[in-house]
Amino acid sequence: MPSLVGSEMCIRDRVKAGGFIQNGSKRKSGIGKRRATGSRMQIDDLLGCALARQASDIHVSAGLPPLLRVQGSLQRLDAPILDDAAMMHLVGQILNEEQYLRFQAGQEVDASLSFEGRARLRVHAFHHARGAALALRCLPHAVPTLERVAAPAQLADLALLPRGLVLVCGATGSGKSTTLAALVDHYN
Repeated sequence: MPSLVGSEMCIRDRVKAGGFIQNGSKRKSGIGKRRATGSRMQIDDLLGCALARQASDIHVSAGLPPLLRVQGSLQRLDAPILDDAAMMHLVGQILNEEQYLRFQAGQEVDASLSFEGRARLRVHAFHHARGAALALRCLPHAVPTLERVAAPAQLADLALLPRGLVLVCGATGSGKSTTLAALVDHYN
């Protein structure tokens, strides 16, 4: 039975169900690595799977299958390996025209993307030896409260002081941006 998120299936389940389109025909699931030369993987597919697995990051790169970071470890998705043309199509779904032109010219591009009512993504599009790549950070759609991020009660008091400096430090993915968003929301 496919794992559903709302009305969306995870990528693995779509591949098994023959749901990816490659060169205009339904893709059949096969044994071994599948190279998606003309594949048109959609960003919605990746986001749906990331939300279903509560992933913090999505990594997509030409020459590799998509990866999700779940609780700090990378998990390879059972999905087609994207070539550079398929990656450029995926990048084109995310960036606006001006950003896409800069990306095509060889520049790195940072952007954000919002899926109404579901999630927001912080996007880093870049090039490497195999071709185009994306690093996407999944952010909650709604700003959590200080209680939800388990911040100490004293932090709420600090946010209301008329002046001063508060440093929020930690490793990647530890919740620095989420904590700051909760602080600003508490202040407002």
